[in-house]
Amino acid sequence: MKHKVAILAFLSDEGISRASGRALKRVYVEALSQFEIAIVTDATSFKAVERWNGSNSIRILNIGATKDFRLADTMDLLLHHSFISDAQTITLIPVQELREISWSLVEFCLTSDHETPFWIQNANPEKLDVHSVFAFRVSKAAMDSMRMNLTQMYTDLHSAEAVVRDLANADDASIWETLVRNISDIEIMNIDNLRLRVSLTAASSEALAQTCDPIIAHSHARVGLIGNPSDGFFGKTISLLINNFHATVTLTPNASATDQIVRIDRTPELDPYQFACIETLNTACEKDGYYGVQRLMLAGLNVFTGYCEKNGVDLSFLRGFTVAYETNIPRQVGLAGSSALITALIKGLMIYYRLGRHPAFEPHLRSNLALAAEKEALNISAGLQDRVIQAYGGLVFMDFNRAQMESHGYGVYERIPLDLVPKGLWIAYVGCPSDSGSIHNNVRARFEKGDPEVAEAMSLFACLADQAKAALTKRDFKTLAQLMDTNFATRRRIYGDAVIGAENLAVVEIAHAFGHAAKFSGSGGCVVGLWRGEGDEKEKLENRREMKRRIREVGYVFEEVVPAGEEDW
Repeated sequence: MKHKVAILAFLSDEGISRASGRALKRVYVEALSQFEIAIVTDATSFKAVERWNGSNSIRILNIGATKDFRLADTMDLLLHHSFISDAQTITLIPVQELREISWSLVEFCLTSDHETPFWIQNANPEKLDVHSVFAFRVSKAAMDSMRMNLTQMYTDLHSAEAVVRDLANADDASIWETLVRNISDIEIMNIDNLRLRVSLTAASSEALAQTCDPIIAHSHARVGLIGNPSDGFFGKTISLLINNFHATVTLTPNASATDQIVRIDRTPELDPYQFACIETLNTACEKDGYYGVQRLMLAGLNVFTGYCEKNGVDLSFLRGFTVAYETNIPRQVGLAGSSALITALIKGLMIYYRLGRHPAFEPHLRSNLALAAEKEALNISAGLQDRVIQAYGGLVFMDFNRAQMESHGYGVYERIPLDLVPKGLWIAYVGCPSDSGSIHNNVRARFEKGDPEVAEAMSLFACLADQAKAALTKRDFKTLAQLMDTNFATRRRIYGDAVIGAENLAVVEIAHAFGHAAKFSGSGGCVVGLWRGEGDEKEKLENRREMKRRIREVGYVFEEVVPAGEEDW
């Protein structure tokens, strides 16, 4: 019969003990051949413990309702559970009090060559609840003895708190020697000694060498110059990263080398959880819905971890960290704001785990990783264009032809020199945006059904991208402007005016009236424009000034485009 291990996990005032699912899995896998392991909890804590256990297959034992975590009640339920009563030898490992080393303690108890059973003294001898018991290994004989007298011993101690208080000025060790004297062969271990022993065996040299200096990663907004929205339909596009707006994600390492907790700080501006009144809450929900940025961080972390596991990348050697995020990219206007947040997170994680030169994180592969966080994990309608330009930076031509995509899972990407970006490029975005995730309407379904009109349009978008690439190379910006107008007209034809939106149409028509080409920069809500090259310089400046005024009158914000250079991760 295998030695049994009971990991005691109960909720306390601070919630479930800090645990790393990664460490838990490592402990479980390594100990599986030697031990029979179970996590013991009660009815109140069961759901939290279930989540804490994660995807691990460790058995969870629910001992039912306990009374205020009184040790006498809990030990009575625990010691008579069949898992423990059938054991020849058993190790009990509560994981509450020493939160920063909880799973390190489990690992230490299971893998240490320290054969003598031990009891870890509590820093607060007056706190005689279930969290006061720490870790000990007992034989069958000692277990039988415990069943007979441990419950009564602690019942007596609870009724004799005055005695404990009288001893408060005495040395802690002498108090605990008195408390455990009735149990033979149990060694008292000073808590500081244990913490030292555990930290020396549990923390990697890399984690011990880490500082708490934050890792700060940025990702910029993008403009779809030509070819969109064909990136999701085996087409071709040219996209430009812009310095006007950016998202920032900060990873701050934990203070303790053994603390592998990952926290996500909620940003009130992006994920509100406090409202001035119930009417304000209603207005916020009606305008922004029920989803914020925190879900993007959660999905990004989850997809990144799964991808690393699949590619044999170890993430357990460093400390945990806190994730903070912010962005000034206008929301839901088609400037790739959500993908910028996820890209910044992936960039930060790559820096944190030193993966900049890892072959699994080449730009074309991390583009797919960012897309998976939104499209697969969150079911957000999206294509590769945004993630590719945010991985590469600068100006990039992208070919998503079907043969390449189906055989490799990514497109053919080619950087275009940034000095070929035309001067005077501008964007105008709406102040009251719609949901960019629903703007594609039914075009996707029509494409998948083989609708000839949609198929022809997507082929045309690809052709426009090829022609635009040639025009850029020749600095033929007049032709580029004509291609941009054709791009918008084609999109309008297959999507319809209702999807394009009256305000967006108004901005495009204003641009046309003043000699500028205009098209959507992304899924809608933002227009990118370029002078068509007609008229002299004075007329160009006058028209541009009046165009800006008219665009602002209809509630759009006008910005001169500032190109961003190539990304260096």
